[in-house]
Amino acid sequence: MSGTSRARQSNANLAGALGYALRKARGPVLQGAVVGIAWEASVAVAPLLAQRAIDQGLVPGDWPRLAFWLALLLASGVLTAVFSALRHRAATLAGARGAYGLRGRLTRHLLGLSAGFHDRADRGDVLVRVTTDTDTVGIFIDLIVTWTAHAGAIVIMVVFMLQMDLELGLIGTGYIPLVFLLMWAVRQAYEGRTTKLREATAKLTGILHTYITGVRVIKGFGVEAHQRTRYEPANTAVVDRSMALALLGTASTVIGTFLPAIALVAVFWRGGMRAIAGDLTVGVLVAFGAWLVRLFGKTSGLMSRLMYFMQARASARRIDPLLDIKSDISEPPDPVDLPVSEGRLRFVDVTVTFNNQPVLEVVCLDVSPGETVVLVGKSGSGKSMLLNLPPRLYDPQSGGVLLDGVDVRDLPLDELRTAVCLATEESLLFRDTIAANIALGVPEASHSQIEEAARMAQAHRFIAEMPDGYDSVVGERGLTLSGGQRQRIALARAILVGSRVLLLDDVSSSLDPATDAAIWKALTRAGDKRTLLVATQRRCIAALADRVVLLDSGRVAAQGTDQELWETAPLYRQVLGQGAVA
Repeated sequence: MSGTSRARQSNANLAGALGYALRKARGPVLQGAVVGIAWEASVAVAPLLAQRAIDQGLVPGDWPRLAFWLALLLASGVLTAVFSALRHRAATLAGARGAYGLRGRLTRHLLGLSAGFHDRADRGDVLVRVTTDTDTVGIFIDLIVTWTAHAGAIVIMVVFMLQMDLELGLIGTGYIPLVFLLMWAVRQAYEGRTTKLREATAKLTGILHTYITGVRVIKGFGVEAHQRTRYEPANTAVVDRSMALALLGTASTVIGTFLPAIALVAVFWRGGMRAIAGDLTVGVLVAFGAWLVRLFGKTSGLMSRLMYFMQARASARRIDPLLDIKSDISEPPDPVDLPVSEGRLRFVDVTVTFNNQPVLEVVCLDVSPGETVVLVGKSGSGKSMLLNLPPRLYDPQSGGVLLDGVDVRDLPLDELRTAVCLATEESLLFRDTIAANIALGVPEASHSQIEEAARMAQAHRFIAEMPDGYDSVVGERGLTLSGGQRQRIALARAILVGSRVLLLDDVSSSLDPATDAAIWKALTRAGDKRTLLVATQRRCIAALADRVVLLDSGRVAAQGTDQELWETAPLYRQVLGQGAVA
């Protein structure tokens, strides 16, 4: 990439994440900038008042004048305290709004991306971008208020010093251009090292995420020592890159501190000589000393804020590629209203490929309203992919899926995913009450509705036996429950939604046959008009279906009743083994 291209990309990134955060915090930033400059002005005027108090009151022994200037100095202190509090509040609010707004936008964008993106994404890297990188941008927005105040203070104090004594003013402020030159010199190196640190942190976070989510597997196979060989180098890389960044900051700070020290010594040397010669008052020398100490703090502050800016820009460069990703699944440009509820589902010549490998090939399937259709096939035959198409977790490369005669790609996603509900074998639960987990898709559901769904899923009995019943809190990912209990709660969640089409992907694999049969009898009871499309490897479920579809290598190999396929399709018997009907 050429230098011009890199500059354009940098500007685009700056206008993206940083620009969005700034727009969200615009009000507090402007308020804080104005109050911050007023705060710095009230501080900068204090040495001038002190000089007048010394030279016009203390030295000549004029007590009324001394009292007058001291009163003004006290008033200046009161204003400084008030402006300082207002500035701090505005800066904190600006940072919070900036980070909150950016994190909200990024989270909404991530939730809107297709399942294919999340299948491929490095979760550790995504987590670091959503948390650490957005926090860094928020801190920078917070510090913009302080940076503006620092810049205003430098201008005010330089004007005061040059106006009071041109020679000493030039000596005392001559180092400032060198500080800005130093800031310009280190900016690219600081940004590059920040980017490398973020990348190392993302890798470490990904490893830790794997450890936490897979701790049972790691312990079950006794591979803790082997996994540490992945963690330790990644952790060392974070430390090394943190130290490289810190060393650069330390070197800049040392140089930035040394220059003002030279200026302070030079001013007192030259000012002292003039004071001894009677060419300069003590009050002027005291004022210059106070301004120089304050000026030193402001130039150091600007340098440290530059480092935060470099960090924020590096973080923005990591956030913007995520925001630039376009979802494979998007809202239709001209959405169509879904017809009156029927629940007819049609797959028309559906073909799906991944990495040039066919997953589904020209699949045609018609599921009537209220019909229960079971999908059977070997692992990798395409059952799960077929169930992922109606709610548009994926879209086919060719062909289409129709819900009540309307292509699902023409329906608003919210409306589609209310009409079509997919429950998978994963059974993910959240750290919340059982009732809240069941009511995930219908937060306004009553307790009686939640309980009815739990009864259909054969979950009510074990829930009622828990100490707090439906108010019992489950652990992260539901690991405080057994696999079968998690599956029944997840199934109750899907039942409660009341979708016209219910897609179930091997949701009862952890259940015993008797419980499994009771659930499916409840789901397929007479009078229930819900359309069911179910993937399973259990013959007891297939026997309850109106129709069984046998998939083989992404194609429909055969379909009919359980008994018909058992008698005519060797692959069907091979997939289901020699299992009995019940």
